[in-house]
Amino acid sequence: HDITISRYDHDTIMSCFNLNLQGWRLILASKSPRRADLLREAGIKFEVRHSQFEEDLPKNSFRGPVEYVESTAVAKGLDVFNTGLGDEERANAIVLAADTIVEGRPGDVWEKPKDEQEAAAMLKSLSNRSHDVHTGVAIVYSDRVIRSFVVTTSVKFIELDDLTISEYVRGGSPMDKAGGYGVQDMFMVESIHGDYFNVVGMPISRVLLELRDIVRK
Repeated sequence: HDITISRYDHDTIMSCFNLNLQGWRLILASKSPRRADLLREAGIKFEVRHSQFEEDLPKNSFRGPVEYVESTAVAKGLDVFNTGLGDEERANAIVLAADTIVEGRPGDVWEKPKDEQEAAAMLKSLSNRSHDVHTGVAIVYSDRVIRSFVVTTSVKFIELDDLTISEYVRGGSPMDKAGGYGVQDMFMVESIHGDYFNVVGMPISRVLLELRDIVRK
């Protein structure tokens, strides 16, 4: 596999691991076990509060997928900050939210598949092609201050035949993942250019840098 992982300065990133939040409480506004795992592996203490936002923003009202995914992440973060926390909790809370989508052929923007048929259609459309994985991240804190950004990673698949797609879908792995696949299932990936962990669900290096900047101010 041809994999390029974007790297920040090594010493800078290592200084973010086991980050002392200095009285702040980090709250992950996500049901994703993969995002939680990334924070745990970085030694960051956090709580989980699920966002109740419906993720139903009209895509055609945005200039493109990047603006859409960033807006969705912001909406998730604000939902937890505004309705999931009490007034006293907000005082020292940092809410971290993220949303991931896959942009394939022109006009194809894939989120989580609704059913196995849609999962198979997603994988078929991505077969033997490059696509972009966009993850929007929003960090909400201190009277609704918002930091938001989008990280994009390019992924190319090998050619997938119908039998391979059918067996993969039947195994259940695609159903909770944008684009209908997990990058951890490396058999289908020919190349990755950009942040690998962004495809997993969160650009953890960039997130750690942003958190470090917040707690040091």
